[in-house]
Amino acid sequence: MKRAPAIILCLAGMATGIVAGRMLAHPSASAEKETASSTPRESTGPIKQQKHDLNTLIKWQSRLADSPNPDAQRELERMNAPALRDLITRMTAVFSDSRNPDWQAARQVIVMASVELFRRDGEAALEWAASIDGDRELMLASMLEDAAFDSPDLAKHWIERMSGADQFHKSWAGGVVSRAIAGATSRGADDLLRLRASYGDLLGDIAFAPGPFPPGFEFQKLFTSLGNEIQLTAMVQYWTATDREAAWKSVKESIDSGGKGIRYLNGLFTGVAALEGSDSATKWLIPRIQALPENIRPEAITTLSQYGILSAESVSSVMASLTQEEDRIAFAKQLVTINNTSTGQDLAALRGLSSDAARSVVLLAAAGTFSEAMATAQPRHAKAFRTYFRKTMEALDLPKDSQAEVMKVLESQGTTR
Repeated sequence: MKRAPAIILCLAGMATGIVAGRMLAHPSASAEKETASSTPRESTGPIKQQKHDLNTLIKWQSRLADSPNPDAQRELERMNAPALRDLITRMTAVFSDSRNPDWQAARQVIVMASVELFRRDGEAALEWAASIDGDRELMLASMLEDAAFDSPDLAKHWIERMSGADQFHKSWAGGVVSRAIAGATSRGADDLLRLRASYGDLLGDIAFAPGPFPPGFEFQKLFTSLGNEIQLTAMVQYWTATDREAAWKSVKESIDSGGKGIRYLNGLFTGVAALEGSDSATKWLIPRIQALPENIRPEAITTLSQYGILSAESVSSVMASLTQEEDRIAFAKQLVTINNTSTGQDLAALRGLSSDAARSVVLLAAAGTFSEAMATAQPRHAKAFRTYFRKTMEALDLPKDSQAEVMKVLESQGTTR
């Protein structure tokens, strides 16, 4: 048997890849006759020593995502185009059988080899993949994801061309669109705005501008253009981490003008907290929130808990900084749910209140919400609700009469199970 291509042997951690590799032969002699555009690429050299800062980390992380196995990548770069096409074809036969023990190794080879072939032959590689018989979805999607980063118009053309074709589904198009967004983000706000105008409905529910963002990115331009239309919380977090005052100014202007700036308060908080901790974020943001007009402030406070996940430490910091009990109660009401027991947000919020009476107000409100579900809850869910309230009140050492009142409200619409 002829020696297996080293590409298979390079897939570290995949012992079954060795078996798959033995199925492959050396490229034939005819495969050596290639045009300049299809010859092997110069092998990727070692990564130079980089300085340690945020931007370098982001670039390094992105590079790792693009090249999950450097040894395998170098092997692919040594292969010419016919050899790559042969490799993809043979691995597709393995990948088409999900029971094959080499299925996962074959999948990774197809993805990496398809990307390498596209980088050699461009759209001609896409035409080849579209023309072959059999399972072509993975190779097309892999090529298009690579194309989308630098050539979103080409990727859009092929998404539209293949959207009705057999074996090419919306789930794969979503990955292509995400890469187009990442590429546009790397080039700046203007490219993102052009992409949104060009892709339109193709964007669907895919997160727009989730980052990372390059140095000098024009956050304000993107926020001003789209902040009231789509959710840009991830961008606001990153913006706040780089220039908090500029981010606050734009969010505040949106709030004052009746826009949707309130939904970005959590992004402001977490952007500062990520770099300096919850206490610094609290000291910076809470006074600004408390200075908002009376008719806006309650919503602004509750919004802090609705977008993104605050740690128990963050909740404690916020509760300690709110100067009015009614604001603390409003904030705590958003956090006392069965979904927050693992994070400790609920107890942190309740302990941040100044009295048992205030804690009872929050727990009674929560019990009223839960009681609506008790009427139709499965026995195990009803039991979980009761257990949650009992344990929470015991942890707070709430007076027995207050505990009884909360449990009475909890059971008001439910049945004993």
